[in-house]
Amino acid sequence: MLLDDDGAGPLAVAAATVNRRLWTRGGRQPTRAGLLALLADAGFAALEVHPTGCGYFSLVTGVRPR
Repeated sequence: MLLDDDGAGPLAVAAATVNRRLWTRGGRQPTRAGLLALLADAGFAALEVHPTGCGYFSLVTGVRPR
Protein backbone atom coordinates (compact mmCIF):
# COMPACT_ATOMS: atom_id res chain seq x y z
CA MET A 1 0.00 0.00 0.00
CA LEU A 2 1.61 3.21 -1.19
CA LEU A 3 0.65 6.72 -0.17
CA ASP A 4 0.09 9.31 -2.88
CA ASP A 5 3.23 11.36 -3.48
CA ASP A 6 1.81 14.21 -1.38
CA GLY A 7 1.55 11.75 1.54
CA ALA A 8 -2.12 12.47 2.17
CA GLY A 9 -4.05 9.55 0.78
CA PRO A 10 -5.88 7.53 -0.28
CA LEU A 11 -7.79 7.35 2.98
CA ALA A 12 -7.33 3.59 3.52
CA VAL A 13 -3.55 3.91 3.11
CA ALA A 14 -3.42 6.96 5.38
CA ALA A 15 -5.32 4.91 7.99
CA ALA A 16 -2.70 2.16 7.65
CA THR A 17 -0.04 4.81 8.34
CA VAL A 18 -1.83 5.78 11.55
CA ASN A 19 -1.91 2.11 12.54
CA ARG A 20 1.83 1.75 11.84
CA ARG A 21 2.62 4.85 13.89
CA LEU A 22 0.69 3.42 16.81
CA TRP A 23 2.60 0.12 16.76
CA THR A 24 6.10 1.16 15.62
CA ARG A 25 8.53 4.00 16.15
CA GLY A 26 7.81 6.51 13.40
CA GLY A 27 6.65 3.89 10.90
CA ARG A 28 4.57 4.96 7.93
CA GLN A 29 3.45 3.68 4.59
CA PRO A 30 5.92 4.81 1.90
CA THR A 31 4.95 7.14 -0.91
CA ARG A 32 5.28 5.82 -4.43
CA ALA A 33 8.05 8.33 -5.23
CA GLY A 34 9.82 7.65 -1.93
CA LEU A 35 9.89 3.89 -2.42
CA LEU A 36 11.07 4.17 -6.03
CA ALA A 37 13.86 6.57 -4.95
CA LEU A 38 14.92 4.19 -2.17
CA LEU A 39 15.10 1.26 -4.58
CA ALA A 40 16.95 3.32 -7.21
CA ASP A 41 19.49 4.40 -4.56
CA ALA A 42 19.98 0.70 -3.74
CA GLY A 43 20.91 0.05 -7.39
CA PHE A 44 17.65 -1.22 -8.84
CA ALA A 45 16.66 -0.18 -12.37
CA ALA A 46 13.61 -0.55 -14.60
CA LEU A 47 11.35 0.12 -11.61
CA GLU A 48 7.62 -0.20 -12.18
CA VAL A 49 4.54 -0.04 -9.96
CA HIS A 50 1.67 -2.34 -10.92
CA PRO A 51 -1.78 -2.13 -9.30
CA THR A 52 -2.83 -5.60 -8.15
CA GLY A 53 -6.56 -5.06 -8.47
CA CYS A 54 -6.84 -6.09 -4.83
CA GLY A 55 -7.73 -2.98 -2.88
CA TYR A 56 -4.93 -0.46 -2.52
CA PHE A 57 -2.08 -2.96 -2.87
CA SER A 58 0.59 -2.61 -5.56
CA LEU A 59 3.38 -4.78 -6.83
CA VAL A 60 6.71 -2.99 -7.29
CA THR A 61 9.20 -4.62 -9.64
CA GLY A 62 12.76 -3.81 -10.60
CA VAL A 63 16.01 -5.32 -11.79
CA ARG A 64 19.33 -5.14 -9.99
CA PRO A 65 22.10 -5.08 -12.60
CA ARG A 66 25.14 -7.25 -11.87
